[in-house]
Amino acid sequence: MLTVYWVHGKDAAPIGMKSSAISAMVRERGLRFEAPDLRATDEPDGRLKIFLEVLAQQQQEQREPPVVVGSSLGGYVAAAAALQYEFRSLLLLCPALHLSGCSVRDYSGLSCPTTLIHGWQDMLLPPEDSFHFAQEHKATLHVVDANHQLSGQVEFVCAVLGRILDGLE
Repeated sequence: MLTVYWVHGKDAAPIGMKSSAISAMVRERGLRFEAPDLRATDEPDGRLKIFLEVLAQQQQEQREPPVVVGSSLGGYVAAAAALQYEFRSLLLLCPALHLSGCSVRDYSGLSCPTTLIHGWQDMLLPPEDSFHFAQEHKATLHVVDANHQLSGQVEFVCAVLGRILDGLE
């Protein structure tokens, strides 16, 4: 069974508004949803280490490669993890790809289909990083009228993820 992982941001909990909506949509499709808690550390690479341990456990259970959705700092964690593990697809929401404390700076080994959604009004992580990332990695980029939290865009996020999942069937 396909698993969709939610990788939350720095100041977020594993389950919040976006992840609850994504969880409901994923489970309605009969898929597995996982939202590991990465709050044991605020350090980007510490969170990456925790998520890599989760993925290693999945690999031992011989599940198919997952779809991973990462938000903000979780976008960094998801993209960096995609360099080490096979993912069916990657969806990054206002990703923090180049913060201080992030050891991964080069994503040239990224091989899975990748989609980004970023808010025009994001004052925490301006959308220019996502522009450059999408161009460099031939990723799909959606820029929406929203802030860093993508307020008011939960339905759009779910619709984009739904199209990604439809393309995997």
